[in-house]
Amino acid sequence: MTVRVLAVVAVAFGLVYITWRWTGTVAWEAWWIAVPLVLAETYSLGETVLYALTTWNARRRPPAPPAPEGLTVDVFVTTYNEPLELVLRTAVAARDMTYPHETWILDDGARPELERAAARVGVGYITRGPEWEGRPRHAKAGNVNNALFRTTGELVAILDADQVPEPRFLDRVLGYFTDEEVAFVQTPQHFWNVTRQDPLGSNAELFYGPIQQGKDGWGAAFFCGSNAVLRREALMALGLTRFTRTANGRMRKALRAGRSRVQDLLGELAVREPAAMPVAEEALAAIRRAEDGFRHGEVLSEITYALRADFSRAVVAHPDLPDDVVPELDAVLEAVDVARTDQALTIHPLDTSSITEDMATAMHLHAMGWTSVYHHEVLVRGLAPEDVGTMLSQRLRWRPARCRCSSATTPSPSAASPSPSGSCTWPR
Repeated sequence: MTVRVLAVVAVAFGLVYITWRWTGTVAWEAWWIAVPLVLAETYSLGETVLYALTTWNARRRPPAPPAPEGLTVDVFVTTYNEPLELVLRTAVAARDMTYPHETWILDDGARPELERAAARVGVGYITRGPEWEGRPRHAKAGNVNNALFRTTGELVAILDADQVPEPRFLDRVLGYFTDEEVAFVQTPQHFWNVTRQDPLGSNAELFYGPIQQGKDGWGAAFFCGSNAVLRREALMALGLTRFTRTANGRMRKALRAGRSRVQDLLGELAVREPAAMPVAEEALAAIRRAEDGFRHGEVLSEITYALRADFSRAVVAHPDLPDDVVPELDAVLEAVDVARTDQALTIHPLDTSSITEDMATAMHLHAMGWTSVYHHEVLVRGLAPEDVGTMLSQRLRWRPARCRCSSATTPSPSAASPSPSGSCTWPR
């Protein structure tokens, strides 16, 4: 109640102030200075209003429900080129979590020495296959998506290579998944190498406090890429939905372009090869039937199959065709076959259209009707950037951020005490 009263007071005073600023204090004779200033103040008020709305329904959850027995869980430790010691420390801690699960190192660096080390400590190892060669890799999102199609657990926990979980991590969050509408549970990020003063704000106490709790109150907490558990069913449903939406758009455009292309071919044949016009007419009729089937919601693969069969019959029925007709029809079929893709994976459960794949995935899941949970308890600890440049690089997301951890400290697998680590970099 106190928070809501303060929010109302702050917004009310802000509205009075900004009204006064616009109506009584803008120096229009020096508008090039005065207007940008008042616009900045107006923007600041807007931020205040949005923050008040976010925290208006802030949720402080009671103790987590007990984890149900029998859930199957895959724990993913994502890595690219971090030192083996760092990755193994996280993997061993993940392996030793008390709730039954499978632990996998997802190595985007494909390092044989890490594969051998994973086998030595008794955890699984997954890297990209040859189908990814020459294809878009989508960084961490692609790494996780690749692993999703090679594992089977009902739930998936994701940890960055430097994020060491406590043994009770799964026990503390899996109980939320008894609600079948929960797509994921996010926990805070906390860092071993940050002092109590936290000069760079690495622990993001505002975000992992009032903001996430406020969003949790609206059923819309953010997935932050690590320290979270996700429901595989929700991710796969998202991937299928996005694929279907994209495929429908591609099919509509391909059929329209194919019809235009065959009409052009028909016009050319009328001038130079009238005897070959029937094959173009039959192809055009087949495309129109395909468009009609698309409008009536037929399965896309069946539309493509029927169109291919119609084109084949037309070509077989008219064997003496100009050399350029069959390649032209093949090009139309190639465009309409929306199942063909230059991607290594046809379906991408984690969003790959944004560098902030975690936030985008959460928003798409919420748009589909799934809900989420923010569990406000530190259960995982990791490493934070130790200089301003690296911190800005990581947060602005202009390029893959690289965390330089020279002389940093990382937690031991037992989480009893920190131990020194070498330098490391990882893509964010």
